[in-house]
Amino acid sequence: MNSAQALAVVRSLANGVDPESGEVFPPESPYQRPQVVRSLYEAATALERVERVERRRPVFLSALHSRALGGANNLPATPPPA
Repeated sequence: MNSAQALAVVRSLANGVDPESGEVFPPESPYQRPQVVRSLYEAATALERVERVERRRPVFLSALHSRALGGANNLPATPPPA
């Protein structure tokens, strides 16, 4: 399971909906308790941050890799004599 899938499950639970069946949880369900709902929304917010970082990571790593290669191409082919 990746962070996007986990986020969908946590959002569904936070909204009082069973992520598998789509049924609304009954009022006496633990998922309907205010503290649980707030905690699930906090978890969803954290997963959203993780997802944003994961989306940016390939761009960052690509830029870093390009810089590293650019720097490596500027090095002499053989080391200078000692």
